[in-house]
Amino acid sequence: MIDPFSGEPNFINEQGVKYWLDQSTSDYANRADIYGTRLKGKAFFVERPDGFKTRLFIGETQDILADDQTLDGIATKIDLLKFIKRDKALLREDDDKAKG
Repeated sequence: MIDPFSGEPNFINEQGVKYWLDQSTSDYANRADIYGTRLKGKAFFVERPDGFKTRLFIGETQDILADDQTLDGIATKIDLLKFIKRDKALLREDDDKAKG
């Protein structure tokens, strides 16, 4: 397996934090699950100046929605975010039905 931290980073912020796009995890988040729920955002491999490495999923509003050091961990958190998004949509539908 290729070390995702070995190439040139896609972005380095003013604090020296390096970001590499994690395309496969981004694709997983943006792909619809069996219920049609998808997340808009991008996943990154991130390395701080002190050497700490992690993965982030950043949503379309530029907020960090998930953080984990393992692929299984970030994928589980993405699945949970899809569940929460779907649940919120169902609650809105129920509210609309009750009002109308």
